[in-house]
Amino acid sequence: MKICGLIVEYNPFHNGHVYHAQMAREKTQADLVIAVMSGNFLQRGEPAIVDKWKRASVAARYGVDLVIELPVVHAVQPADYFAQGAVTMLAQLGCDAICFGTDEVDDFDYEAYGHFYETNREKIEAMVREITFADWTYAKKMMHVLQQLNPDLCFDEAKPNHILALSYAKANAALKAPMALYPIARKQAQYHDQTIESEIASATAIRQALFEEQTIGQTVPPEMDTVLQEELISWERAYPFLRYRLMSTPILDLTKYYQINQGVAHLFVQAAVRALSFDQFLHQVTSKSYPITKIQRMCVYILLAMTTADYEQAVATSFFRPLAYTKEGQLYLKSLTKALPILARFGKKEAKRYPLTLRADQLYQLLLKDPEQQNFGRFAALVESNGKSV
Repeated sequence: MKICGLIVEYNPFHNGHVYHAQMAREKTQADLVIAVMSGNFLQRGEPAIVDKWKRASVAARYGVDLVIELPVVHAVQPADYFAQGAVTMLAQLGCDAICFGTDEVDDFDYEAYGHFYETNREKIEAMVREITFADWTYAKKMMHVLQQLNPDLCFDEAKPNHILALSYAKANAALKAPMALYPIARKQAQYHDQTIESEIASATAIRQALFEEQTIGQTVPPEMDTVLQEELISWERAYPFLRYRLMSTPILDLTKYYQINQGVAHLFVQAAVRALSFDQFLHQVTSKSYPITKIQRMCVYILLAMTTADYEQAVATSFFRPLAYTKEGQLYLKSLTKALPILARFGKKEAKRYPLTLRADQLYQLLLKDPEQQNFGRFAALVESNGKSV
């Protein structure tokens, strides 16, 4: 059996994702398509616009055979750590190929790049450590070093899918048995596009249109359109919880949270006192040293009260939680139950073993008008694929 893996967020699931799943199956000639999907909190440090169960269920109707949750400890991380967690899971799930979208218009050999990085890993990481400019992010240091070693590499920050694909390639090359990489050029809309011009639009444009109460039905499957009419989750709804935690937690206790130092703690607390909305809060704390995505991820760590110890424990206790599948996906999952820690149900034992996942989903549940349970009593949805193509 040939299995193709996808790394996704589906925020929300739209027609471009239908095209991605369809092309992944065609290009790799896969018998099965597995998606590792971020749960209720996402890589850019924000709550998902729709909960993980609903996003996964729609994906399984439109080309994905099995949707597995990417645990929050991996999902809310910078690109390299996000990619490492997701790629490792796909390899453990038995995938022999990864198919991903890219906004790099020229042919780019991602497998060759991954090999180049793995071969020069120690040198690259040593050179990155030598850069001490305080206002340089880790990503900027890495881009600078790699372009010194290989001037042909493209690091256009306006191409986030390409940058993320480079992280996939690095993580894949580090595996004992790397998977084949299949890039697919984005169709029509690019990641940062903010307008809807056709039936395929960027998730950014769709989210913006939704919050402006515009019609987006032509860009998403009807099942997703129905879900999006019910309720939309954003940072603004979560901000009162973040603000309370910042204003009620002593500075030294805030520094126990993952990635939070005293300078950040003081900055965030002062901003929380003044800012009445999350947009105002971001405006006060964002800088060259702390771009929006980094700020938002740190806000998630604080919101979830995620300490460094919590992070280490979560990384050490992996699990594979199915969120939705077709009959084919369900059958394949059953074949993995003896080899992998498949989390088919969530009870008291699982709550103790995976406290960070429970905490994240309980917080997300508080953001819902109708607080639908996100863990206890929830099982993967068995759905029938409708075979739509774009």
